[in-house]
Amino acid sequence: MHALAMHGGPLLVKVNKLTSTKTQLPYSYYYLPFCQPEHIIDSAENLGEVLHGNRIENSPYVFKMREPHMCNVVCRKIPDKITAKAFKEKIDDEYRVNMILDNLPLVVPIRRTDQENAVVYQYRYHVGLRGKYAGESDIKCASRWDAYLLMADDQIHWFSIVNSLMIVIFLSRMVAMIPRQIPEQAWYMNPAFSILIGGILPFGAVFIELFFILTSIWLHQFYYIFGFLFIVFVFLIVTCAEIIVVLCYFQLCSEDYLWWWRSYLTSGSSELYLFHYAAFYFFTKLEITKLVSGVLYFGYMLIVSYAFFVLTGTIGFYACFWFTRLIYSSVKID
Repeated sequence: MHALAMHGGPLLVKVNKLTSTKTQLPYSYYYLPFCQPEHIIDSAENLGEVLHGNRIENSPYVFKMREPHMCNVVCRKIPDKITAKAFKEKIDDEYRVNMILDNLPLVVPIRRTDQENAVVYQYRYHVGLRGKYAGESDIKCASRWDAYLLMADDQIHWFSIVNSLMIVIFLSRMVAMIPRQIPEQAWYMNPAFSILIGGILPFGAVFIELFFILTSIWLHQFYYIFGFLFIVFVFLIVTCAEIIVVLCYFQLCSEDYLWWWRSYLTSGSSELYLFHYAAFYFFTKLEITKLVSGVLYFGYMLIVSYAFFVLTGTIGFYACFWFTRLIYSSVKID
């Protein structure tokens, strides 16, 4: 039987790393002199927690289901100058405490002023914040994750799907209407220009969903709409393939048969737009001011952009490879 179903059942409280959206540099919970248990024990973490960089440990806090305890003293500490300075630095950098109560991340309810009786839940609480017991909740155990996964922006995700679908339809019509004649070398077939222009549409198919992914990573928000993500990923594959087929056809019509690296670079150039979008997100959405944090952000986004380059470039190469084999296999030699 679940702990929430038993009166007096133990509610285990665990602590996780201290995080900040301003610095992006995590610290262990006990880096600050919080009250500690007699023995600090690391909890076994699943693969997702390991990849997320979590560091979950036990805590001295003890709760029991439906047994409120007010103002219990866990420990007493008198901070010295070094300790006070460490707390002040973390408060100034807007560090937040991550706690886990009975396998649920701790959140702070905040009432919205623009809507009547509307409450949003802030993930984690700021270092230095004082809280109090707010009473029991009438939320059922089966619905206790609903507050964390409330999606108020579902229309934006549907707009992302429609946007990607329009790009796919546009390219599909271009592929179906490829002319048979051999045109002269056009200015837009210049290698540098075609490589740069070829990455716009694949990036355009994913940039809306990319915003939510970056928000999840760098602003520590929940991302769970993997159905939308999978659909957008499929559209990305189709978009990369179709834009390469169109450009590869024009290239071959111009009697330029060196399509191997050009097809890879053309589709992979979408990583340039991804990295520039990441830079735009950094300066408009994040409040990072420290050099180390900025280097950390751009270093990670450079790795992500390179991985995106390899992915889209590979899709483009194999699409062009399949297309050339298809058209030349139908050529009859007398």
